[in-house]
Amino acid sequence: MSPSSSQNQPSGSRRARAKVSYKEDKSDESTGDESGKDRPRTSKKRKAKAAQPSSSSEEDIEGEDLDSDELDAAPKSRKKGTVKRIKGPASSKRKDKPKSTTKKRKTDSGNGNDIDYSQDEDEDDDDSVELGEGEVFAGKIIPAPKTGHVPPGQVSRNTFKFLVNLQDPAKNDREWFKLHEPSYRLAEKEWVAFVQAAIPKMRQVDTELPMVPPKDLIHRIYRDVRFSNDKTAYKRHFSASFSRSGRKGIWAGCEWNLHVQPRNKSILAGGVWGPGKNELASIRHSIQQDSAPLKQILSEPEFCKQFGKFDPKSGERSNVFGHSDALKTAPRGVAKDHPDIELLKLRSVAAVHTFLDTEVLDPGFMERLLNTARAIRPLIT
Repeated sequence: MSPSSSQNQPSGSRRARAKVSYKEDKSDESTGDESGKDRPRTSKKRKAKAAQPSSSSEEDIEGEDLDSDELDAAPKSRKKGTVKRIKGPASSKRKDKPKSTTKKRKTDSGNGNDIDYSQDEDEDDDDSVELGEGEVFAGKIIPAPKTGHVPPGQVSRNTFKFLVNLQDPAKNDREWFKLHEPSYRLAEKEWVAFVQAAIPKMRQVDTELPMVPPKDLIHRIYRDVRFSNDKTAYKRHFSASFSRSGRKGIWAGCEWNLHVQPRNKSILAGGVWGPGKNELASIRHSIQQDSAPLKQILSEPEFCKQFGKFDPKSGERSNVFGHSDALKTAPRGVAKDHPDIELLKLRSVAAVHTFLDTEVLDPGFMERLLNTARAIRPLIT
């Protein structure tokens, strides 16, 4: 081609020719490139043959059972035609399916009690967790139950199911509690609503009870473990104290104590609990002077029906007797053969009534609670 003809050629053709020339120069098959002198030539047929798997490998793989169980049991030594699993770097995305936390249903049918204590936890099998650098997967936060709610003045099964888990030492720790905090907040909210509804009704039993907010009556769920050998982090129950000065005032030892706990351990107790040295001396002095008023209260039919018969010498936990803090021998300055020696041995003059779980979960539990409180009322002066 003459130079004149090349000048008349459009610029687009020159660009196309230059582009083709560039590709040819970069090819490994080019013999004019110095960088390719030491490289062995590879024909197109040889490349195509290398890209295809050998017929012997295909036959070995096709004839092998590639079931997941077979893969797990693959030998360590790699043989021709076998499959070997290679562990790659740890992924920052958790894709494995979490284990189901649904437990076998447990019921307690003894004493007419049929309560389901299982904990229903909603798990999303398709959930994945993105972890940052240095983070560790601690667990999935379980959402609060969306059903089973009750109106104020009742105790729900959701509250019971949460407290059932706290009975297990393996779950009564801060890690488990953090993952189930939404369930705790729901149970706490229902418990506050129950106490709020009980305050005006308890004032009908004792008009000297003040109208105070529930937070002044409810006890914390966190245990003080500083001086205890039992390092369990949380209490296994919900509780509240109704007294004429709240749970911490000067009348705190003369009160009603409501304690809700699964496994038929819910109680309402009332009377004088652990009085001081001077108060206890005054109670014993009154018994020595005239024990008839106290005996009359403890012998009332309704009182005996709620708390057990008045039998000081039975040795059983009944009525106001049988508490662990009672003295084994006569108090100092009191004769061993005093006719009211069993009353004088008491350090706490209090009565306890236990409720079944079915009674606590019944919509009429509040009225049952008030009937028990009315029976205790004469003991609280």
